[in-house]
Amino acid sequence: MLKRIARSFRFRSRSGLLAMRRRWDQTAEAFRPREPTKFNRFLQQVVAVTGGLEGKRLLEIGSDGEGTFIRQAVEIAKVSEAVGVNPSFATSRAWGRARLLNCDARAMAFPNGRFDVITAMSAFEHVHRLDEVLAECHRVMAPGALLITEFAPIWSGCWGHHLWFYYNGKIVDWTTHPLPPYAHLLMSREEVSAWCDERYGDPLLSGAITQYVFDSPDQNRMFYSDYLDAFEASALNVVCIGAFADVPFPPHVPVSSYVELFAKLKERYPDKSGFGHQGMIAILAKPSR
Repeated sequence: MLKRIARSFRFRSRSGLLAMRRRWDQTAEAFRPREPTKFNRFLQQVVAVTGGLEGKRLLEIGSDGEGTFIRQAVEIAKVSEAVGVNPSFATSRAWGRARLLNCDARAMAFPNGRFDVITAMSAFEHVHRLDEVLAECHRVMAPGALLITEFAPIWSGCWGHHLWFYYNGKIVDWTTHPLPPYAHLLMSREEVSAWCDERYGDPLLSGAITQYVFDSPDQNRMFYSDYLDAFEASALNVVCIGAFADVPFPPHVPVSSYVELFAKLKERYPDKSGFGHQGMIAILAKPSR
């Protein structure tokens, strides 16, 4: 009897230690540093640029359907109000001080001077008639408010076609099915289709890729220099503009000569500039007076 009790005690003790170890590992995992998401990173940038968001009213253009950025702005940055707009939303949603609205950024139902900060991440490459969006942003911004935007890939970049759709239940994009560099700018529809046929051996897939590249309304087809012109022409003051480089291309991308490639781009589009930039970040301000 005593031996059975001793064995039972040792077993329970060992089980308890193992359970405690599992709980410790789970707790440690919860606090282990993780690679920040694009939303975390962008929020950190916005906080740094604005000097802090606490108590401010924030508008996000082109929010995702889960309101990820605006919810983090409320929970982490302590904004007093965060509104996300996107014309693709089927319904509106709300989480306390954060809410999503089905709304076109070119015509927003907000009063003049409502927001202290406007953000747009991965949105301006999709926006058509950007001049109207900038004018509407100016209207709903309070004096001294900032517009902070980061977006890519832009049309004049190597992957500016922004290839992304579902085919047979799988994602086809510029990473899974890479096209030749600047294919959307330097190749014809027939050339892209033939290249895809040879590479992927699926005429239906080739047709879908070609149609997306040349006909998709998802891209506004603005070049880097077009964005510069739009920002400068707006009523907002340009604080700064930065660019993300395309070059050098990854090793698996065949490029025989960078010099020849960029010479072709300049010859084909002599009035455009900024080839070699994948994306942009811009900070614009509404004048205080």
